[in-house]
Amino acid sequence: MNTYRADIDGLRAIAVLAVLINHLDSTFLPGGFVGVDIFFVISGFLITAQIYKKIQEGKFSLSEFYQRRVNRLAPALIALIGGVLLLGFFLLSPLDFHRTSVSSVFSLAGLSNFYFWREYGNYFSAGAADAVLLHTWSLGVEEQFYFLWPLCFLVLYGLLGRYFRFFALFVFMILLFFSEWASRSFPSAAYYLLPTRAFELLLGGLLALFVSGIRCNNSLLLWFSKCLGLLLIFYSFFYFSASTVFPGVNALIPCVGAALIVFSGSMSSPVRVLMLRPLVFLGVISYSLYLWHWPVIVFVKYFYVDVGLWVSFWIVGCSIFLGWLSWRYIETPFRASGNHFKGRQVFSRKVLLPLATFVGVAFISSATDGFSFRFPPEVQAMEHSLSTRPNELRAGCHVPSVLYATPIDENCVLGSLAHQADGLLIGDSYANHFSGMIDVLAKEAGVSIVDYTMDACPPLYRYLDRAAVAGRGEQCKFRNDYIFDRIKEGRYSFVVLAASWPSDEGAGDYLLNSLDVISSAGASVVVVLKNQTIKHANTCSVRSIMYGAYECRVSRDARQVYWERVRERYPDVIFIDPNEVICAGNYCSPVVDGVLLYRDEGHLNDEGARKIGGLMLSHYSAEIVKTWFPITGRQ
Repeated sequence: MNTYRADIDGLRAIAVLAVLINHLDSTFLPGGFVGVDIFFVISGFLITAQIYKKIQEGKFSLSEFYQRRVNRLAPALIALIGGVLLLGFFLLSPLDFHRTSVSSVFSLAGLSNFYFWREYGNYFSAGAADAVLLHTWSLGVEEQFYFLWPLCFLVLYGLLGRYFRFFALFVFMILLFFSEWASRSFPSAAYYLLPTRAFELLLGGLLALFVSGIRCNNSLLLWFSKCLGLLLIFYSFFYFSASTVFPGVNALIPCVGAALIVFSGSMSSPVRVLMLRPLVFLGVISYSLYLWHWPVIVFVKYFYVDVGLWVSFWIVGCSIFLGWLSWRYIETPFRASGNHFKGRQVFSRKVLLPLATFVGVAFISSATDGFSFRFPPEVQAMEHSLSTRPNELRAGCHVPSVLYATPIDENCVLGSLAHQADGLLIGDSYANHFSGMIDVLAKEAGVSIVDYTMDACPPLYRYLDRAAVAGRGEQCKFRNDYIFDRIKEGRYSFVVLAASWPSDEGAGDYLLNSLDVISSAGASVVVVLKNQTIKHANTCSVRSIMYGAYECRVSRDARQVYWERVRERYPDVIFIDPNEVICAGNYCSPVVDGVLLYRDEGHLNDEGARKIGGLMLSHYSAEIVKTWFPITGRQ
């Protein structure tokens, strides 16, 4: 096996360009994020080949291996983090700078995948787009693999000898099946964490183990491997998207494609196009290019710059230039100089010392609320409301889809706590974010409402959303069947329905069926209409104070036509419209009376929801509010 593979650098270039294009605008290359998975396969192959060769020669050293990894990865990463913190001090809001300073510690420690999973959840969520170090999650996965794999290799190879690779193949299959299950059950965690990504790196490792010492001269087989490999990769680039169940079995498609290309090159039949000088150059600097491209994109989009063709060219050029500078003046010289130091010196100088520095910055940032003195106090006040997340405040009462079988908890009460429940609140994450508003209104009306909501589940009887991700449609149907069976028992005087109501008109039939069931049970119906979606709702007003005026208002959307059918059949249904407060005339604003209402482009924060409830109370008398939640008799 050759020490240097130009075709692998070319494959790295394809991977990093795919990620860059996807991050610029996912409509250009919706599946470009699989470039990371290609990197995983390459890393697994090269690292395993290196370990296997050294072990066979009797020269493998764990300390030397870890030292080489630190020399390879740490200097450029430290430079990136330092640059991001310096620029972020002048440009980022207090909350964003604080998050960046905390994530810098996790990034250098190789644990940023855990941080971003817990802080932002879904990798593709709008909130994650402002996380300047978000892309370091993949480095965390690789570094955790680099730490564990050599240890497992040493122990198991010593025990199993030549059977080790077959055991590794068995483990690969177990990890693949686990990843598929977790991707459908815990999609956010599965995207970020090593246990559900390890099979990708292990695939590259298996390739290194099985091709070592063998030759293949079948030109037809090698030609087929190259063509199929490229086809699988480019299929993933164009046919995958943020809604694809991932990683799991779907991740196997680009990973097998990458493995086939690496295999053909190992048999002295590389893909020639990957050896073109421009691609090889980008592959050589791909690590530094990957590090710098995302912060460039984030800082440009932070000011709501429209990323059209020319801006995209500028971002790509700037990213490549910064990547080259990092590779030429940081990555290469520091990697070479690190070989002259002992392992402890390398670890202390390139990990512990900078890590202590970043911990210090994060600590001061926490003590000063993200160096909030940099901007007017209104900025901090608005950003404080972003931390009031209804899904966390009502955890257990509101659940993710994977906990769809959670039963109703009568202790999850909104409004009055003086007696057993009068009503029931059901719906999706929008129903959850209205909980603060409903709590304010229910207390004024003197009623008690059980809160029972779940992500991605509109309260529609027998409704099955076949377009829902990862089986969530079936989970929602199961939950709604359970809810409506309880409603049929006549336990509640009224039922509050709230959701991000489906836009298709067919949903109106399911809504009418739901009202039929509730009415037949003798309960009244309260419907909370969806609040207006506002682009950049959680950031626009904050940045207007920081940098000058942005237009944060949007035109009010029209309602779905099926609401007229609902009103005609059920004229007694109570409708609560939060847009009566959010909107003035035909325009809707994310801020009312200086209070930031939203936590993303659609969801409200708890402080904002309670503000809406308070404003409704100021517009309507207590007697009117009481009529919204009629009590027909408590059982």
